[in-house]
Amino acid sequence: MSAHYAGGWVLRMMRETMGLSMRQLATLAEVEPGYLSQVERGIKNPSDRWLRQVTDALGVRLAEKRANR
Repeated sequence: MSAHYAGGWVLRMMRETMGLSMRQLATLAEVEPGYLSQVERGIKNPSDRWLRQVTDALGVRLAEKRANR
């Protein structure tokens, strides 16, 4: 059984703080909205590359995000 991603709520909080819909962030990050939804809900465990795409789109460095886990 794989571990679930516990930081999804942080991504959701950052996205909502920036006033972005899930679809808008997915478009900016060039990721699938459905997968973003699953990561935000802790269902999927994203790769480092995927996380980097999303955090770059949010304007947050990946190291900063990981430090705040």
